Amino acid sequence: MLAQFVVVTNLLALCQIAHAAPLKVVATTPQIAETVEKIAGSYAEVRTLVAPGIDPHTYKATPSDVTALKQADLILYSGLHLEAQMEKVFESQRKKKSVVAVSQDIAKEKLLPDPELKGHFDPHFWHDVTLWKQAVATTKGVLIKADKANARQYTMNADAYLKTLDRLHTDIEKGLELIPPSARVLVTIHDAFSYFAKQYGFKVENIQGVNTESAASVADVKRVTDFLVTNKIPALFLENATPTRNADAVIEGAKAKGWKVALAGALYADGPGEKGSPAGTYEGMMRANVKTIASALTPKQN
Repeated sequence: MLAQFVVVTNLLALCQIAHAAPLKVVATTPQIAETVEKIAGSYAEVRTLVAPGIDPHTYKATPSDVTALKQADLILYSGLHLEAQMEKVFESQRKKKSVVAVSQDIAKEKLLPDPELKGHFDPHFWHDVTLWKQAVATTKGVLIKADKANARQYTMNADAYLKTLDRLHTDIEKGLELIPPSARVLVTIHDAFSYFAKQYGFKVENIQGVNTESAASVADVKRVTDFLVTNKIPALFLENATPTRNADAVIEGAKAKGWKVALAGALYADGPGEKGSPAGTYEGMMRANVKTIASALTPKQN
């Protein structure tokens, strides 16, 4: 009897150890990885593929990334063709494990079309906080499906994060309220802010399209230059992960036409800044962008 008791006790201990092993999750972008960490806490080990400041549109999986993807219990990616260079890798893993786009549950009528790729949508949905909330809810559901034992904790953590995002959405609206309708124009390097513009009442103009792989032509530079001059737009916004050569050409072109355009600082387009920096989280990125936009476009008091 004693021997049987010891065997049963050991088996229970082994089961507890196995159950306690955290999920191995691979996330493509920092904002997805952060969401997993907020919901799962110590119940997940998260690896991020695309580091802050790296362009997810053009990122290709490295050999070590492929190894991590093979070893993962769960793979989460943004979707909507953002990680275009990794889609074949995702497909190869989908037959073996759960591979989920966090954008999959966003209603199609809330997505914006990609003007360059027929049948595709603009992938930069996280700039609308209300859409990112849906991605958070999807992530929660995927984690619960993978680890039902901790469903209650995942639900509590997700609910707390969603309340944080509600406050963020309200603060963004307040942070932009002093910008008059006539000044609500975002001129950027590539078209990453259409969701932000739609949700928070802006128009957008950009040198490149939605995908940073598309090269800006001389005609694109001229088009944006003429737009800035004609509409007396005072600022052009840089981006943290996009080269500035096209912006420089636009500014020089506007100057030649007698209109001064200021570089209004860098917006975080495809993801947050370095971890630990003020803009190193999703919330921090959004607040930093709002601060930069409001500073550039709010009329200066005499």
